[in-house]
Amino acid sequence: MAAPMTADQLVAGLEEWGLTYTEVSHWRTHNRNSVGAWGPVHGFVWHHTGVTLSAADGAAYAKGTLYNGRPDLPGPLCHLSVGLDGMVYLVGWGRTNHAGGGDPATLAHVVAEDYTSQLHPLFGNKTGVDGNAPFYGMEIQYSGSQPMSPEQYRTALRVSGGILAHHGWTARSVIAHAEWSKDKWDPGRAAPDKTMDMEAVRADVAATLAAGPTTPTTATPPA
Repeated sequence: MAAPMTADQLVAGLEEWGLTYTEVSHWRTHNRNSVGAWGPVHGFVWHHTGVTLSAADGAAYAKGTLYNGRPDLPGPLCHLSVGLDGMVYLVGWGRTNHAGGGDPATLAHVVAEDYTSQLHPLFGNKTGVDGNAPFYGMEIQYSGSQPMSPEQYRTALRVSGGILAHHGWTARSVIAHAEWSKDKWDPGRAAPDKTMDMEAVRADVAATLAAGPTTPTTATPPA
């Protein structure tokens, strides 16, 4: 069991890993804690936004849709977001509406870090267990049916490194939304409904974590 990082600890981790970030107004106290718990935390979920935004539009999207939510889903929709140019946007801290319902078997595997291949959940948003309590969530600003930019991917790896290092977790604590919920396919890999090879992603996360914050990350998104 792990208590969530504080907002200050997250910022310190981003700075240690050399990441550039933008703080959306009041992100430190913007959450859904009034409707449920956040924590203990066990892992980190990667998402895609479903739209590819220019670097110039990334801030507005983070401050708008991701911060406020949609008519059917109140914000915040993630803890942080990564723009096309690798900018990290800090959107909310606490419980956020990012994971929804998912497979309890996936949660058990993440807690134990005992799986060896891509996870294939049998439960979805309406039939699964709450994923907003045990996970951090990151929205990467791309469609999923186009490639993630190299800057986004390297940033996502380094954000993961900072969170994993804080908790003493391995790369097995990083999962795709598609590995949590059978209803989802994100993060995609330049083809509609095709999820990235998360074993390749986790290998890059592990290498990034092992290299440490002072070593540049040169990995490129898996095909």
